[in-house]
Amino acid sequence: MAAAAGEPYAVFYCTELQYRLAGEGPDAWDAYRKEHDGRVPEKTVFESAELVGCFATERLKTLVKVANTKENAELFQKESVTPGTLVFYAPDGEKLASFSGQELTAAKLHAYIHDGFRNKVAQWKEKASHKPVKAK
Repeated sequence: MAAAAGEPYAVFYCTELQYRLAGEGPDAWDAYRKEHDGRVPEKTVFESAELVGCFATERLKTLVKVANTKENAELFQKESVTPGTLVFYAPDGEKLASFSGQELTAAKLHAYIHDGFRNKVAQWKEKASHKPVKAK
């Protein structure tokens, strides 16, 4: 995973339906539409090609989706998140930023990824470089 590679990463804590469809492309949405008499749920920010491009531009290579299931309930509680929350993490698991509800828009994420994210990662790297090394 990205943490093991020393890279920042993002986790989208989502509903089971969002887990199935978010960022999966038009074929997944078409299949859902066919299975549900033409109805589709509201699209997520991950259907924006521009936003997905932002992730790539900033070398944010890992985006993990975690569905709100019985098996993941403890993780949702530990991270203090609700479905529809996107969290950016430093490689050591430190939360850099969190977006949910009306804050989770393509425009706000685009701005954060190209400005705030860069600064947060630089701050984290600076802080991490000054951490004492633990004796073995």
